[in-house]
Amino acid sequence: MNNKLNKFIALNSSVFTSMINSTGRHILMKFVKKISRNIGTIYYIKDNLNKKTLQVLYYSLIFPYLSYCNTLWGNTYQCHLQPIVLMQKKAIRIISHATKYEHTAPLFARLKVLTVLDLNTFFTLLFAYKCIHRPLLLPSLFQNYLITQANVHQIPTRGHATKLFIPFHRTNFSLHTPKIKAPRLWNILPSDLRNCTSLSLFKSKLKTHLLNTHCVT
Repeated sequence: MNNKLNKFIALNSSVFTSMINSTGRHILMKFVKKISRNIGTIYYIKDNLNKKTLQVLYYSLIFPYLSYCNTLWGNTYQCHLQPIVLMQKKAIRIISHATKYEHTAPLFARLKVLTVLDLNTFFTLLFAYKCIHRPLLLPSLFQNYLITQANVHQIPTRGHATKLFIPFHRTNFSLHTPKIKAPRLWNILPSDLRNCTSLSLFKSKLKTHLLNTHCVT
């Protein structure tokens, strides 16, 4: 993203999220079409490949679309995400050699793959981690985008040094903005995750945490 876009997002996060939501279906349908085409490719050759190779293809042909800018387009109402959620489930059934109507929860767990919704949680929390522990990895305008409770008030509360301040918000729509959603998700993480000093270790622990605690449907 260029500097002008970064500045716009940083200063007008709610406006930007509104733009994402208003055009979300159009963007997501483009993703769905590309994913659908790639799923067709995987389906065509699935009988000649083992599950491990099919999973490699998943991360090569499907995952990039699910992860690209996920923090932005994924922060919307679940009904808007339903088409891409269904596409991911279809892909998981194919690489697992499962039937068309087989329940996907055990398949996701067995493959250790995060759902679209969990991916959004993952990338949102990764953004929060960088804001607190690795601000230099972010564009300068995002380095103070999220602030800890300790920087807002001096009243000592449990974990306030690593918990994030949640700005006042009036509407349900605000809950989908990174400014609100990231602190809400961050503050309920276990303390060992919030205090993790290694980025790679945080990613690994966070994925394990999501796989163990989030309900996959």
